[in-house]
Amino acid sequence: MYTADDFQKKIRDASLANETVAALYHAGDPRIYRFERSVAQMFGMLSQQIEVAAMEVFEKSRDTTVLADAALKGLLFTAEPAIIRIKADNLAHEDITIGTGRQLIDANGMVWSVLNPVTVPATAQGDGNLSSATFTAIQSTTETQTFNVTVGEPFFELKVIPPENDAYISELRVTVNGAAYASSYRFNGVQPEDKVFHVISNEYGDLLIKFGDSSVIGTSIEAGDQIQILKTLCFGDVRPELGSPVSFDYIQSPNESALNLTVAAIESQGVNPVDIATLRELCKYPSIYDENAVFMGEFDVAVRKRLHHLPFLSVWNEQREELARGPNQDNVNGMFISLVLPDDSTQTVADAFNQACTIIDNADASYHYTYVEPLESEINVHIDIAISRVHNTDVVIDQIKTLLLKAYGRGAFAVKRGMFIPKNKDVHDMLKKGIPALQDDGADFSLTIEAQGAVLPEMYRYMSKDSVTVNASHANYNDGAWGH
Repeated sequence: MYTADDFQKKIRDASLANETVAALYHAGDPRIYRFERSVAQMFGMLSQQIEVAAMEVFEKSRDTTVLADAALKGLLFTAEPAIIRIKADNLAHEDITIGTGRQLIDANGMVWSVLNPVTVPATAQGDGNLSSATFTAIQSTTETQTFNVTVGEPFFELKVIPPENDAYISELRVTVNGAAYASSYRFNGVQPEDKVFHVISNEYGDLLIKFGDSSVIGTSIEAGDQIQILKTLCFGDVRPELGSPVSFDYIQSPNESALNLTVAAIESQGVNPVDIATLRELCKYPSIYDENAVFMGEFDVAVRKRLHHLPFLSVWNEQREELARGPNQDNVNGMFISLVLPDDSTQTVADAFNQACTIIDNADASYHYTYVEPLESEINVHIDIAISRVHNTDVVIDQIKTLLLKAYGRGAFAVKRGMFIPKNKDVHDMLKKGIPALQDDGADFSLTIEAQGAVLPEMYRYMSKDSVTVNASHANYNDGAWGH
């Protein structure tokens, strides 16, 4: 790949061939320098793009390529709303009822909707103890998009307008001319004239609603039809502080001002849309691995798409289990799951395990499930480096550890799956590229990754500050300096 400096040299040589331009160049005329540098920079960027495009066939390095591949495989950019439990203290001497759907506002200005109705009993007069009750609320709002069809066509597509307030879409409901349409994944099991829609995405991360063709599958959209999309919006992973106040968006009766609402617990943690790093990993799977039943029970991708926020998740079938621990008749039609929750998670392991089981059941309900306790194992790495005397060894050691922990430390993306084994080549290339002190011609280094032995599917393997050992010394060369 040619760099901007390479183009700068060629442009300079060509410029010096002209006497007038050469005189201006030697005089330091900024018009010449600025023009040459801008042209060199432009061609340098073009050269970089050509280099990336040449490798794109083998490795998806561009974000746009990853997004396009994700769209083809049906990966959607939706979020899951958080659910909290709210405590209501009644200061009044009469019962107060809170109905389903009432909107609340927390201390951060986010809107929550009441999920279950509750009646807060009155506080008896002269009683020092306040009567209270709890109820759940979901962090969501709704927005309606209306579209009048002017030209009908088979398999009509309609783009969902994205939210304007940095919120995410969590759910879509569609009606056509007042008739409700049901969601159908890729039109599976759909007959002609069935009122269904399918949600797809594009390379820009937009959501599109696709309708059918009455003569083949689903129902056609005709000119004059009115389509209404009810969008449920949320902010994904939000965690209001426990004990923080909550208030009604408006008071329906004077008695409601006597209620004191506070956040009591976080029932379900919200989840942001899948990020680029996770998409890049999910796109490595063949397109047949989706929410449907697949050969040999390879459900890792289906579960990982929904639980991509977990720092460690391993899903394996009886074949891999028996390769690790030998045959056992209890493993027949078995699915094994091991996971680690984020450090600040309010979700329980049992809830996450049940959620993973439900995802698999929706595809194939013929399995029984076993939760396997994860085994955390630190990866020991020993590195010897010899660097120039102009570099501080302590600084370089900190740079190496920071780089390795970012790529392979606890919580890093690369260690999210079981049976992770870092490759010497990958670590070597990363150090060579990311540490300036190791890029000198006279610098040298060697690394050894300690063998683990038997690596089990439930092993959560990562590097830590203590497991990475770096011995640094100054190389015996003088960087071209004069003298001894």
